[in-house]
Order: sequence, then structure tokens, then C-alpha cells
Amino acid sequence: MERNQIDIPEGWRLKKLGSVCRIKKGVQFNKVELSDSGMFPCINGGIEPSGYSDLWNTIENTITISEGGNSCGYVNFLTTKFWSGGHCYSLLDLDKNLENDFLYQALKGRQSLIMDLRVGSGLPNIQQKAIKEFEFLSPESKSEQTQIASILSKVDEAISQTEQLIAKYTRIKTGLMQDLLTKGIDEHGNIRSEATHEFKDSPLGRIPKEWEHLRRYVIITGGYAFKSRDFTEDGLQLIRMGNLYNNQLSLNRDPVFLPKDFQFKHPNFVLKNGDLIMSMTGTSGKRDYGFTVQIEIEKPLLLNQRV
Repeated sequence: MERNQIDIPEGWRLKKLGSVCRIKKGVQFNKVELSDSGMFPCINGGIEPSGYSDLWNTIENTITISEGGNSCGYVNFLTTKFWSGGHCYSLLDLDKNLENDFLYQALKGRQSLIMDLRVGSGLPNIQQKAIKEFEFLSPESKSEQTQIASILSKVDEAISQTEQLIAKYTRIKTGLMQDLLTKGIDEHGNIRSEATHEFKDSPLGRIPKEWEHLRRYVIITGGYAFKSRDFTEDGLQLIRMGNLYNNQLSLNRDPVFLPKDFQFKHPNFVLKNGDLIMSMTGTSGKRDYGFTVQIEIEKPLLLNQRV
């Protein structure tokens, strides 16, 4: 980090992480001894615990940084005792003039920069020397540190509550879709049930008597691995996984184009209005990216691989 690029507020200081705490690497735990349940989590290089145990080696209210693996650099805050594994850095013995909650927020806010410290191509890791040299800004006033941490913690809590609410309504929608798509709505706007309406057997299970079971055949195909050397500034837009956003086709998210004559060179990968497209990989755990989208378009588009 170049100091001359940082505008430091009055009463604040630029500090190195190694100067305000002791950075301790954990001890590898035998995976055979881990279980899906237990009193204490085992924290390693991932975002979630590697497992659980009745043993612990680090006290509660400790900041950790993932040392190795695909998530190395991830900043966490453990409110319970835990086992610090071989791919986990624990920040201990904080300077008395630094608030623990503030340090967590300061590091979490710069998590992407910490992740940039990773080295190695096979199993990436972050060297302890690099972590010790990592710099962050902090006010000298502990009162100001506390206020900042409190505000950010409340925002984190609001985000968590919102995510829980979204998960709740997603479950409700899933159940409602199951009822609506298998039972339908009667003339009074109520979901049909076998207690009030006639149903019949079908290859798809019990369905309303007036419904029909239709067998349709569709062609399922994947996209094509178009080469980046063929990309142009305009022309025929290429649809990639990032364009399936919030269960909609978003053409404005990092648009990529190919020459217009590619629709004739690759006719099997041209999208038409009403087509259904589905992301094949990379969406696990990301609620923003839709799995299946029915498209409405006015111009031809090309389908990239993994979609």
C-alpha cells in the first residue's frame, strides 16, 4: 500500500496488523475426529466450519482470517470458543487502544484486499508475513472506534434479518408454486383440494379432473465456447452466466459482443424469443443468479458455454 495515495483523517493513524495483535496460525485437526455436531466449531480455510468437536484451542470473540484454500483471506468473527485449524489465522492479544469490534469491521471492509495477498496456484494461501504487513486505518479515540463498530454491526444485523426474511418467503413461494402448478385455482380464486374438487390420476400424480396431461418434447442444448479473441465492441451479444440475474435476463451486465455473421456460423447457439435458458455451473449459494429464465428478446443472441 502506497501511503501517498491515502488521505488520513485528523486523529486517525495507518497501522500494520502485526503491530496491534499477535497473529497465530492454528493446529490441524484430524478430520476423522470431526463430526456434524459438537460443542465447538473447527475453523479452517473455508467460510463455513470444517466440522465440530468437543475440543477447543481459541477463546470466544476472536477475529480469524482464512490462511489457505479457495476462500483464503476471508475475515470472520467467532463469538464462541472454537478450534483454530491449520489453515486459520487467529488475531490474539489486541492492543489495549484498539477495539476488537472495530478491528473486525476495518478488516472486513478491506477483505478483498486481504484476499489479493494470496499466492500459489494449486492451493492458494496467504503468508503470515503478508498478513502482518497489511495496513488499515484506525481512529485514535476508542469512543469513535466503538461508535463506528456499533453502526456497522447494526447494518450487518439488518442485512442478516433481511436475508432470513428472503429465505422465509422463498420457502413460502416454493410451497405455493407446488400447490398452484399441481392443483390450480378455482372460479372463486381458491386453490383446489380433493376435499372440495374432483381429481384424477395422471403420470404426474393427482391432478384436477378438468386438467389434461400433455407430453411435449424439447431440445436441450448447451452453449458454445466462443473465443475471447473474437470479441468485438458491438454486434451480436453473447449471453453468459452473469447475464442471468435475479431470475431475469440482464443484457447490461458486462456485455460481450461477437461479429453479426456468427449467427449464421453458429445457428445452433442462436437464442429465440420464448426460449428457456438455464445456468449450468457457478450459481450454488448465490441467490441473485437465476437458474432458469424464459427470455423475451427483439434481436438474436448467442449462447455461451455453461448456460
